[in-house]
Amino acid sequence: MTISNTSKNAHVDQSAPTKPPFLTPGDITLEVLQNWEMGCRQFIKHKEVAAEEQVGKVVWGMQEPSIQELYLNDQECINRLTFEDYMAEVHIYWLPLDWANITHHKMLSLNQGDKPFNEWAVEVQTLNTLLHGTTLHLSETDLHYHLEAHMHADLKVRLLDKKHLHLLNKQNEAVEAALCAECACNGDKRLTSSSQYNMKAGRNTTRKTGTFMCIPPLTDEECTLLRDNNSCFKCREPFAGHTSATCNKGFPDSVTYKTITLAAITTKKGKKMSHTIVLVDTENTVAVVILSVALGDGTDSNKCVAPLTTPLLHWDCLVDGPTVSSPIHVLVLIDDGSAAVLIDESLTLKLGLCVHKLPKSVPFNITLSGNKKEAFLLLDYVKLACTSLDSCYTSCTVHAIMAPNLCTPLLLGGPFLHHNKITIDHENHTCLVKDMNYNLLCPVMPAKPLLVPLPPQMHEMRLDIICELKHILPEYKTLVDDSCDEVNGINLIAAVCEHITTLATEESL
Repeated sequence: MTISNTSKNAHVDQSAPTKPPFLTPGDITLEVLQNWEMGCRQFIKHKEVAAEEQVGKVVWGMQEPSIQELYLNDQECINRLTFEDYMAEVHIYWLPLDWANITHHKMLSLNQGDKPFNEWAVEVQTLNTLLHGTTLHLSETDLHYHLEAHMHADLKVRLLDKKHLHLLNKQNEAVEAALCAECACNGDKRLTSSSQYNMKAGRNTTRKTGTFMCIPPLTDEECTLLRDNNSCFKCREPFAGHTSATCNKGFPDSVTYKTITLAAITTKKGKKMSHTIVLVDTENTVAVVILSVALGDGTDSNKCVAPLTTPLLHWDCLVDGPTVSSPIHVLVLIDDGSAAVLIDESLTLKLGLCVHKLPKSVPFNITLSGNKKEAFLLLDYVKLACTSLDSCYTSCTVHAIMAPNLCTPLLLGGPFLHHNKITIDHENHTCLVKDMNYNLLCPVMPAKPLLVPLPPQMHEMRLDIICELKHILPEYKTLVDDSCDEVNGINLIAAVCEHITTLATEESL
């Protein structure tokens, strides 16, 4: 883990959770100091360091010379401190005296502006976390008030509409309670048919025979479904095309009211689409004419040779994460029919990937036995990339939506194939990366270069060597001749006389 700021600021380096973090030399800020403290607590938890040894185990990780000098001057006293007391001393010595006021003022001055609400809220909560343990730390209630006061105006209007709807529900419940009390005073009579006048719509609504019942308040999931499907929060009708302020239908009947579910909205959406009529001009339209495949007695002229099933596209790859020391092997499923990339929650926890909130919840349906469907919402996603086993190919980073109890650890759908420019050939059972011509399912290892050249290359090399020797050898001969001593000539007459004398001496002996 490496958390860095600017070049003059210190940053935190931690290779693994089981290793103590290092605080590099530089200016120490509140964010950097908190990152170092979190790294120390992670190391202490993993190694189960005793309380009296915690400071001594991590204090040398502060590589700032002034901090090390302060520790050396009073080493024994500092080692006796608890980790919490030591961090309090560090805050006093190395942070500005008004660091809490500066952080508090920065947090209170943050407005949402054009930022997404989730991003802005996380930024405010991060600054509030830095103030933990001080008197300026905001409680959960105060933090909610601050976010509501500084959010975008359009988002605030939507929140006020929700509160107004809740107030209308309360008023409706109070009116219904008063009617029930009046009926009880008149002899506990049951309402056979009552006409309740709607002040907003200006019309009468007739209720069936039975006791007066209150409609249940909307849950968070129901509010999300109504908001995502252009619905009205008053009449609770999906695809209504109006808001609660302009609703003329009034509140739904408590007797016939049904809880809002994703399946009900999907069904109504299908009915709405089926009511659409498209006018098609059929004049001068020519249909395609084909020959019948039935001959003679009506049997098929050609046998069907299409396979009943085809093999799944599985890819052996490597995925990496902060909590693993090296990439782990995962057998993933490639599905070009999937509209999203899905990852199982267990693999996310194993890799320790950073979890992000989706801007909008993603609905999913599971078809069970019969016509029963189970619907649920997916809310989180992570970022990851995959690498082939031979390390020849690494994919681009994609967003994978977290899904519980997935049938495979990782499902690579359409976004992965589109972003990495991968084409699938079901006939040849291949997944080709177009930029590299690399097959994910059956990678071909590159051919090793030949060490011995071919005969034509040998001939060309031989000619080059001969040509080079013709140019170099004369120069070397000149150098050798210049470095050697000159040889005297031979006296032939003296040599012949000497040889004759030698022969005569041998004959006399």
